[in-house]
Amino acid sequence: MIIGPATLDDSRSILTLQHLAYRSEAAIYDDYTLPPLLETLEDLIARFQNRRFLKAIDGDRLVGSVRAIQEGETCFVERLIVHPDYRRRGIGTDLLNRIETLFPTAGRFELFTGHKSEGNIRLYERLGYRAFRQNRANEKVTLVYMEKTMPQLTIRLDRLELIAATEALLQAEEDVPQFAQHLQAEVPRNWPTPLYDSDARQHFLRVVKENSEAVGWTAWYILLIDQLGKKTLIGAVGACGQPDDEGQIVIGYSLLDQFQGKGYATEALRGFLEFAKRHPSLRKVVADTYPHLMASIRVLEKNGFVRCGSGAEEGTMRFELAVP
Repeated sequence: MIIGPATLDDSRSILTLQHLAYRSEAAIYDDYTLPPLLETLEDLIARFQNRRFLKAIDGDRLVGSVRAIQEGETCFVERLIVHPDYRRRGIGTDLLNRIETLFPTAGRFELFTGHKSEGNIRLYERLGYRAFRQNRANEKVTLVYMEKTMPQLTIRLDRLELIAATEALLQAEEDVPQFAQHLQAEVPRNWPTPLYDSDARQHFLRVVKENSEAVGWTAWYILLIDQLGKKTLIGAVGACGQPDDEGQIVIGYSLLDQFQGKGYATEALRGFLEFAKRHPSLRKVVADTYPHLMASIRVLEKNGFVRCGSGAEEGTMRFELAVP
């Protein structure tokens, strides 16, 4: 079974499968006017303009599909379908999990199903969705709206936006166009920064793979927002992991050369620290830098750090910030 992006060439196959899959739903409600059964090929093709589609393929046969669109912080998941002969094989679960990874900046996901579609409701509940309202579509069908909220992954500052590095984003860095699409931002040609190298990314990827709660405690991508709302990736800030047994984290930050000297690092570090200080066990934030890196020292001092001796590496200075 292969799950991947669907294209316009798949439109007719998706629509055929959709009509087949929803006939069983229609039978439950004795209502064959359900919108998925009335959708035309022209309707579906139009959806490709602003939605992302996935498909499940078995050999050369399309056996599943799902689509979604993000508006603001909410991603609306639509038309999760699986061929009747392929149900109860985890295909619906895989499709839903995969479509969520395509929207790493979404704060919540929303979908709906019919009130008698008990199998659908159980699936969504198992994957973290919870019903939050109902709406009567007609005398036969009541729609159950379900949502899944995500951890806070975006921090908006005065000039910047910070986006936490999820597993999907870290993996996407291997493909710059895909990475830019995930971030919804321009990625300069000289990305990554010298301090944010492949070893650092692989470390962060291992951390978030082992523990999804570590998202937010590794890298945050720093996006610069211009007056027209255009976003550009300019650097990274964050920690090496969650607070240790003593409540301590080690932090770092780095900007691309062309964006240095404008106060962006100070602003980004301030935003990350506001996030980190909400953790009840955090007691100390540590940063090491070299004596000749005066700009880096000023960033730390402006955020309340004080020098407290030598750093972990030879020739470095240690700065600490106590957290009450």
